Amino acid sequence: MLTQQSAERQQRSLKGQFYTEERAVCDLMLALAFQPGMARLLESGCGAGHFLWRMDAWGRALGMQPEIYGVELDTKACEYVRDELKQRKTHSIRLLQADFLSPAIDELGLFDGIIGNPPYIRQEVLKQSALMDKRTAQAYLLKKYADALCDFPEAKILLSGKPDLYVWFVLQAATLLKPGGRLAYITSNSWLNAAFGEAFRKFLMRQFKVLFLLESACERWFPDAAVNSVIMILEKKTENTTQKEPIRVVRLHQPLNTWLPKPDSVDYWHALKQRVEQLENADSLQSGALTIRELWLEAAWRSGRREMLPSASRVVQAANWTLAMRAPESLLALLQQSHCWGTVADLGAVRYPLKTGINRFFYLSRTQAAEWGLEPEFLVPVAKSLRHLKHYRMSDADCETLLFSCLASKQALEAQSCMAALQYILWGESQWAAPRQKRAERVRWPQVATVRQNKPFWYSIKRLSRPDLLCSRFYDERFFFPACEGDLVEDQTFYGLTLFPGIEKDFAGGLLNSTLFWCVLEFSGRTNLGEGVL
Repeated sequence: MLTQQSAERQQRSLKGQFYTEERAVCDLMLALAFQPGMARLLESGCGAGHFLWRMDAWGRALGMQPEIYGVELDTKACEYVRDELKQRKTHSIRLLQADFLSPAIDELGLFDGIIGNPPYIRQEVLKQSALMDKRTAQAYLLKKYADALCDFPEAKILLSGKPDLYVWFVLQAATLLKPGGRLAYITSNSWLNAAFGEAFRKFLMRQFKVLFLLESACERWFPDAAVNSVIMILEKKTENTTQKEPIRVVRLHQPLNTWLPKPDSVDYWHALKQRVEQLENADSLQSGALTIRELWLEAAWRSGRREMLPSASRVVQAANWTLAMRAPESLLALLQQSHCWGTVADLGAVRYPLKTGINRFFYLSRTQAAEWGLEPEFLVPVAKSLRHLKHYRMSDADCETLLFSCLASKQALEAQSCMAALQYILWGESQWAAPRQKRAERVRWPQVATVRQNKPFWYSIKRLSRPDLLCSRFYDERFFFPACEGDLVEDQTFYGLTLFPGIEKDFAGGLLNSTLFWCVLEFSGRTNLGEGVL
């Protein structure tokens, strides 16, 4: 049974709300981004108001009283913040109940600093949120960025349904900052290497001077969210601003609470500012606590000549921001030797894995196949997992799952006395598929859209040729690429690699299973599933 607290947490998750309750995270972002003299500050999507209270404490510590605005759409969250404001008797904070991605925000004017923890929610499931009207927000932003899109058409992908919602929050914040104003956001790290990430990174470089990127190697800042987070500190460009200085990319190797000053220490905010200033010199603090690296981008983008850039061990191509944050110096130095590197596709054809549409029908265990008495000619071993594999070669006997593959008509099966396969197909045609997100009603299996287009019959899946090697799509504690022996095909947990003529299987397998390949994968792979897989 869900407790009230866990039920509220589950509901917040659906809305993409993960409140920034960790004071250390709030204070670190404030100390990195905000400067004395900032008169107007904003938190977008303020939730329970944790950033608001910390901004107020920061201002008081510096003898300032900036105007602080909080924007929040959720009614319950707004009620909570209003009650807190009454109890705290804070008069410098103003709360606006509104959608941050709406024209109402434009009336607030421009700000010196914006901070926030935007919603962590995929746009594909945004329609499940009771709060936000995605189409209205999209139309508003498209109109707002109409002129910019003429000069920067790549940004159209940012206003499509592919990026996470926090990208739209960054776009909106960019229009609300004064030139030279600062933006501090903590978001999912998916933009470092997702499909939309390249356009988003270019957008950041066009609109902002990127000051800091920070992530933790040892803790999740939001335990309720199945994502890994990154802090971005940006400065809105003026007419004369260029990214002449490097981006400081910081990877923390110990919890924030043990690295930052103690909250009850004397002159806490001054001590915090001193600690943060150490990050501005990449050579000043290379300890067990964190790794600091400089990422130089603009000169490489403008000239295409990487030899112009300083310190080869600290230079990473624009597409590899993840590597800049995580990889050891030795690997970065090796990656500079671009003539030595290629892709897996240079070894052979990489194919997308098998997707059946109805796994309950097409996939059987060996026990189920025996119970049905299915004829062997309609069964193909399927590689679904490496869990039980103890060596670098996978054979038919290592596959616990079988694929039902039949291209014959029911009449032909009867004529050939293949009665087990015929009975199995008839059983499948009597089964019902449950309603799903894109299908409101139950339908029979042959009417499911994903199998209705199969040729020549709904139950027909053509046999794929055996690949030479299996390339895992997901990694947990084990890492290896097995060579395929015998007659088997791969499930969607793998990509199949068929080598080009003249490339030996053992040679390719040796490369893919090498320590060097593991390093590249480990430090460039996407880890946005929280404590889940790579």
